[in-house]
Amino acid sequence: MKRVEIKLKDQERHHLEILSTSGTCQVRTLQRAQVLLALDRGVLDSQITEVLGIDRTRIWRIRKRYLSEGLGRALLDQARPGRPREYDDKAEAELVALACSAPPVGYSRWSIGLLTEVARQQSHLCTRNLFVAVEPLADWRQVKVTAHRKKPDFVRFIRHLLQGRYRQARKVHIGLDNLNTHFAKCFVDVWGAKRADKLLSRIEFHYTPAHGSWLNMAEIEIGILDKQCLDRCIPTEAELVTEVKAWNIKRNRQRKTIHWSFTKEDADKKLGKYYTDVA
Repeated sequence: MKRVEIKLKDQERHHLEILSTSGTCQVRTLQRAQVLLALDRGVLDSQITEVLGIDRTRIWRIRKRYLSEGLGRALLDQARPGRPREYDDKAEAELVALACSAPPVGYSRWSIGLLTEVARQQSHLCTRNLFVAVEPLADWRQVKVTAHRKKPDFVRFIRHLLQGRYRQARKVHIGLDNLNTHFAKCFVDVWGAKRADKLLSRIEFHYTPAHGSWLNMAEIEIGILDKQCLDRCIPTEAELVTEVKAWNIKRNRQRKTIHWSFTKEDADKKLGKYYTDVA
């Protein structure tokens, strides 16, 4: 039978290396982690059998399960027939990552009961909103964590920008999508007409077409933030604020920018049907 090679992703390899040295998991899970790491290094099945004391059939099953169903299924046993799955693939991967992390303060190692308790606590954690402003030509962005995404939150974020970075600007042009809190009326609802008019006199809003929020460069920045900083469960708001702030400062210092390649010609071709004739 032809040997099928496997190649772990960097994050998977890191998790398995921690798991294999932590001494905090079940023996069979540890053994599966060691098999996957050995296969990733190109170790022969016969050598794995000799060192770990397991038969080739088990190695074949671990390899097959990783290739067909991913890391979580390769490490954890499948639910028995007739028993519904408690976790989907994403939750399973998060559970594996949790088991590879340091146990909570006061515990020397993870147990099944402790994993279940912490996983349930994390599943009930509340969410937070992120407001993101991007100035592409200046290689600058501002991210703010808020408890909600309501009118007062959006109004305060815009005021923060106008009183901070843009305090000297006579007119600030803001591109944004058509979310129901992103309109001038919201400022009036929150502050009243007189106070709102003073702020709105310095703003000109530009909206993306319906179903075209992807044209907003802030969406690109949010995607990068999500991939680089928010690709895991963050247990507290304080930690979230710290993580986001550190990412924000680092990215600004590195003067990271967005290379926009969607030209006017591209826009005319793709969005022409949405244009309105102006007499």
